[in-house]
Amino acid sequence: MTGRKETSVKEKEWYSFQVGNEISLPDGSHYFALTGPSGTKHLLPFEPYMAYGFIKGDKILCRVDKINCSGRIFLEPSHPFYKEGDEYEFSVLRNEIRTDVFGEKEFDWIVKDVFDNEIFMPIEEAFFQPVPEKINARVIRIKKGEILLRSAFSKQYIRQLKKGNWYSFTILSETKQENEKTFWILEDSFSGKHLLRKKHFDAYSLEIGKVVRCKAVKWNEAGHFLLEPAHPVYEEEKEYTFRVVPSKMNIPENEPDTNLDVTDIFGNEIRVSLTKANRLRGTENECLVLKVKEMKKGKPVLIWPD
Repeated sequence: MTGRKETSVKEKEWYSFQVGNEISLPDGSHYFALTGPSGTKHLLPFEPYMAYGFIKGDKILCRVDKINCSGRIFLEPSHPFYKEGDEYEFSVLRNEIRTDVFGEKEFDWIVKDVFDNEIFMPIEEAFFQPVPEKINARVIRIKKGEILLRSAFSKQYIRQLKKGNWYSFTILSETKQENEKTFWILEDSFSGKHLLRKKHFDAYSLEIGKVVRCKAVKWNEAGHFLLEPAHPVYEEEKEYTFRVVPSKMNIPENEPDTNLDVTDIFGNEIRVSLTKANRLRGTENECLVLKVKEMKKGKPVLIWPD
């Protein structure tokens, strides 16, 4: 979901959007046009939600999944049938043994959702046979119209790591997923395997066989920890000098709170909140001293020093 910045929305909150026309772009991509709470126009990818039955003029609820540093918004429309956290009955079509993202054997039951989509649900090997006709499963997550399920038979993921702690990992190999995204495969000291999106850390000089320190940021519903490698230069809670990008200043006089952009050591542009109190401080200097709150996908999240 893309669009200009909605000034009144927050991540993980639900808002009403109005469905407009269907739009095809020159590259062949197809979208629903949406109008947000503040009148901002957005494009919602058509294919993941084509079965939702959207009609021009409909008011639909969407969750703001993410707002990135450039103000780009990613939405997830409310599913017309399923709700996250609720349990439903599903028909089981068959079972399959597949190879997972780490090249290891995975045992799956394939179930059918209300739109006849096939959902792969990893299960414990002990339950692989026989295959039941129906099961009860909980909807853990809905993303891009796809549902993630858990049942009493689901594969149990062991959380050896603790959120917020730092660990050493060995880079084992590189893998490309079905979505064409490339990842490093990392192994922790407990022999657990993890994925690390390669493109976010091109400047880190990572390579197979190298040992890298990473922070266990959070556990996701797919059974993996999100990892953030230690930055080659910046450390959390420390202050550094960043250069202001004059052409990217966004400082309307009628808005008390806005933002500006600075560049980090690798040339990445980082957006910084600019309030009325620090407006003069931000606009009259070529460089600013800012605090690194945390790292996110290889880029520092910056805040004003105390």
